Amino acid sequence: MPSFFITFPTKADNIEDIVSNRRDAESFVKELLMTLDRIDCENNAQIFINKENIENFINDYKTLEKLLEIKIGAYNLEDALRSFITHNSIKIISKKDYVFDYYFKLNCFFQIDEIFNCRNQHRQLNRNDFRHCENHPKRISSKSPLIGGLGGFDNAEKLLPSAIGDVRTNRSVLINTDKINQNFIIRFEDENFNNQFHVYHIVKNIANNYMEDSEKLNQIKNSHKGIPRAYKLITYRNERSKKVI
Repeated sequence: MPSFFITFPTKADNIEDIVSNRRDAESFVKELLMTLDRIDCENNAQIFINKENIENFINDYKTLEKLLEIKIGAYNLEDALRSFITHNSIKIISKKDYVFDYYFKLNCFFQIDEIFNCRNQHRQLNRNDFRHCENHPKRISSKSPLIGGLGGFDNAEKLLPSAIGDVRTNRSVLINTDKINQNFIIRFEDENFNNQFHVYHIVKNIANNYMEDSEKLNQIKNSHKGIPRAYKLITYRNERSKKVI
């Protein structure tokens, strides 16, 4: 079980240099919550925060927010954080003599994302399941396709380690964005055998053209059996990656 000790920036860390205007505040708050979600969605991951640090951060941010007249709509960072802490796998500690696997100061989404990408290299793709495989004789036409036929397995295998699920809502499903195929969502389903997954794209064929399957995508985004947090995370990762490039 990987443990993450997360430190929040405070006045002592010159938080005013991080959040100096509305745009900075919006970006900062979004990445903060995405970073916590990225850890919390992962299987067996545990977040630890220091009680004094989180309280100082909330107070310093509220002071800065008022000073700069930053108001992100009806958004209340303090309520969002306290709700996250209450409902998710976060442990608040007072002592500083614990030992953790990873230490990070926010914001650190991509660093943590890469840690999980490396830790998940053991995931395996079932290359013998052809029910979804485009143009394969064993393909079942009523099932969502794996674009690219047999070559699609190679592409999917590269995307599997960085695929994201949500351990709190559905342990058996992972998703990722397939940049090679029009940024369609690619879905991996755990077969409960040696961490092995079968795979397909969330698309449908209309007049020999693939289009996003909005009905199945909405099941991922909105259903109580879906993984809406994972969808938000891969969307955020994709958007931020474009900005970095």
